[in-house]
Amino acid sequence: PRLWLCGNMIDQIDRAALERVAEVSESNGVYKIALRLGCALDELELALMFILPVESARISVVRS
Repeated sequence: PRLWLCGNMIDQIDRAALERVAEVSESNGVYKIALRLGCALDELELALMFILPVESARISVVRS
């Protein structure tokens, strides 16, 4: 239910978009990301798109 990111990773995403769908807290340079109640996982994936594997790669693996 949680994702942990380092500062380098969090700097690569749109923080405002992330905070619309997840609660973000920081401790010692490590960021805890927790999906907000009522938000869908795909909304979180969209907010994290720039650091997640390319969607087309995931689709090609599923089709294999």
